Amino acid sequence: MKSRRNNRGLMSLNPVAASILLSLPLMTQAANINIKNGTLTSANGVPVININNPNGNGISHNIYDDFNVDKNGVIFNNTSSGANTVLGGAIAGNGNLTSGSAKVILNEVTSNKKSTLNGMMEVAGDRAHLIIANPNGITTQGSGFINTEKATITTGKPDMQDGQLKGYVVNGGIITVNGLQSDSPTEILARSVAVAGTVVADELAVIAGNNYIDTDAKVVGAVTATGLRNTYGVDVSELGGMYANRINLISTESGVGVRNTGVIAGGINDININSNGKFINSNGEIKSVGNTHINTNGTLENVTGSIVGNGKIFIDTTKNTISNTSGGNISAASDIIVSSGALNNTNGKIASGTLLAVNTNGMTLTNSGKGKTTGLEAGVVALKTGVLDNRNGQIHGNYIGIESSEINTASGAMEAVSDISLLSTGNIDNTQGLIRTQSGGINIETANSFINRNNITADETSADSLGVLAGVGGIKVKAATVNNRTGKLGSSGTISIESTGTIDNHQGNISANKNISLSTLGAIDNSTGKIWSDEMISIKGASLNNSLYVGHILGDQGVKIDLTGVLNNHIGVVRSEYGDVQISAKGVNNKGGMIVGEDINIKSSSYVDNHYGLMVANKKLTIDAVTDINNSYGEEFSNLYGDYFGMTGQIGGMIGREGVDITANTLDNTHSRVIAEYGPLNLKMSGFIDNHYALLNSGGDTNIKTNLLNNNYATIYSLGDLNIDVGSLSNYSSGSIEKNNATGVIASEKIFR
Repeated sequence: MKSRRNNRGLMSLNPVAASILLSLPLMTQAANINIKNGTLTSANGVPVININNPNGNGISHNIYDDFNVDKNGVIFNNTSSGANTVLGGAIAGNGNLTSGSAKVILNEVTSNKKSTLNGMMEVAGDRAHLIIANPNGITTQGSGFINTEKATITTGKPDMQDGQLKGYVVNGGIITVNGLQSDSPTEILARSVAVAGTVVADELAVIAGNNYIDTDAKVVGAVTATGLRNTYGVDVSELGGMYANRINLISTESGVGVRNTGVIAGGINDININSNGKFINSNGEIKSVGNTHINTNGTLENVTGSIVGNGKIFIDTTKNTISNTSGGNISAASDIIVSSGALNNTNGKIASGTLLAVNTNGMTLTNSGKGKTTGLEAGVVALKTGVLDNRNGQIHGNYIGIESSEINTASGAMEAVSDISLLSTGNIDNTQGLIRTQSGGINIETANSFINRNNITADETSADSLGVLAGVGGIKVKAATVNNRTGKLGSSGTISIESTGTIDNHQGNISANKNISLSTLGAIDNSTGKIWSDEMISIKGASLNNSLYVGHILGDQGVKIDLTGVLNNHIGVVRSEYGDVQISAKGVNNKGGMIVGEDINIKSSSYVDNHYGLMVANKKLTIDAVTDINNSYGEEFSNLYGDYFGMTGQIGGMIGREGVDITANTLDNTHSRVIAEYGPLNLKMSGFIDNHYALLNSGGDTNIKTNLLNNNYATIYSLGDLNIDVGSLSNYSSGSIEKNNATGVIASEKIFR
């Protein structure tokens, strides 16, 4: 039976019962320690437990009916010779330790009573692994550990086999932490853990769930749970916090997640969070000097939350959703690696000092918001997604590489110092958006459409610029169709556009300091658009519409157009300041248009229409058409269309300063002119030449061969020899054939005057 005497709450031990009860006569929670197989004394009002003699494995196993610690704390006496303690000062030696001090001090509660730890727990003498095990539940308030090799509080039942502690069987119980501190590695093992105060430790392991956990704090198996499960395996409240050099936080119970609305702060030895359910960090803060690993089997919610670190951040949600919205922040000085399902970064930020790699496993990545605290940012941004929705969003990096089923960056921005690479099996839409590199190139490749509409701005370097703007690395676009209507493609390097469908540059602008190449199996529409290059322009397609009020194709070093269909240059411009213009097409419509270059070479498998138009070659003009050439009414060029080009008073027609060579079925030069200013003029028509009210002029020799020549009210003038070979010549009224030192021949069956 128990005997009691009241001496500041100290109760004597009945040797028969082998139990002691210590209590303080206060209204607050008092120490209540009822040990079955040990002895209890005190030092300056602090309970001292003379632990049992350790077994051959160094384990001192102490069993309790009650184990509660008040604010004065408790001392576990692990010295046979006495020691100075922090809590109680000098204490006498523990006479139970006949075999030496313990390496492990196991304290197990076997009743159905919970434990409350309101004070510090100190190991006197040699440091040891201190374990408090109570399956009924444990609550701490301002508690902690002193002089421990390691500290463990658990609701698990210790698994002792052959005198060895193998691990803990955790099938229930809650540990509520309202404050805990330790200068040694610390373990909190329970079915569920609630942190409402500050936890400070050297290293901290928190494991929740119905588990078998070994003595290295590793989950090696599951056990049958008892009772109802909590919503969260680990729940850190707004006033809660974990601070340790290393933090391992694990919740293993299926569907039971982790919630942090407080602070989880790790040192140089990493933070590891593993949840078999969702992980909620909304309004919470996770920060680490080292790396951070977060693995979930459910969603990750970081709404207004913060996950930051000086090291790397690894996040794997097993293809579940991540919400990093409303000011959510995931930032690291080093790499950020994310594997998830759908990722929502609306008004959130994910930023890395080195690499940001995100794989949404075929699901959507939503990135919107253009404030300073929003967007995706890294030295290297590598995204592999289903749909990338960057509408009104921003992505910044030294390099940006994106592979998606669809990319929508309408009203959004992607900016890189070096290269940007966009690959998609669906559409890539940059309507009113910005894709820009400072020095590198931009590569855009899609199996469907590339859309770059409504984004022409005057200043290509400002924060408000729109379009696709590249540095010297150039622009490469490969798509089924390209829609650049009222859009801008600009490059300090080259531009290459390859399409299997159509290229639409209506009212658009494609400009480069280097070569421009457009290649498509379909039609190209540059009506009222501009294609400008400081070097060469090469265009290949089914047809080209360069019409409607000054469509411009200007290649300073040359223009080459190769079409299987028609070139429509109606009121358009094809021009090269210092290079040649080469055109090959099924038909050429230059009605009211202008073609200017050094050498101009036009080859048509049908007609060439220069009605009201102007062609000027600074060197030689060569035209080869299978059917008809219409060069009529060039004299009306200025009146009808010259103002569009700023050429008031300019007469149209065909001019080759070093010579003109034209071959066709017919040539209609009515009210117009063909001039070889300093070189020969060669006209070869299998049908007729109609030159009435017109001028054929050569500064060199002239050779005309046709079946019928109509020169009524017109002039054919040659500074050199004039050779005319016709079947029939009509030279009515004031028509004349003039020659200068000519020895030419006129051969005709009939000549009418």
